[in-house]
Amino acid sequence: MGFLESRCLRKLRPLVKKYRGKVDVVLTHAEQKRMPLIAELSPKIILRGHFLSGIYKVNGVVTASTHFPSHVLVTFKDNATFEVKFRTLCPPRKGVA
Repeated sequence: MGFLESRCLRKLRPLVKKYRGKVDVVLTHAEQKRMPLIAELSPKIILRGHFLSGIYKVNGVVTASTHFPSHVLVTFKDNATFEVKFRTLCPPRKGVA
């Protein structure tokens, strides 16, 4: 779900209504203020790229948030258990090999 789709409530509300309970993972670039509405989709996890970084819950839904160029690996161990690993890619500093 792109930034524009999540920002416009006229687009977001119908999406949530249509897909509530029908998705396992949400990948979004949403603003933090839209996260409670997106969590109403009831996914197993939300992967969010924007400004925050870390793992937290939004209305009971685990949310892994990343910023900067990053990789997130989610390994589902069973229907309710998963592991989240982050790797942030930092640009090389000048003068450092």
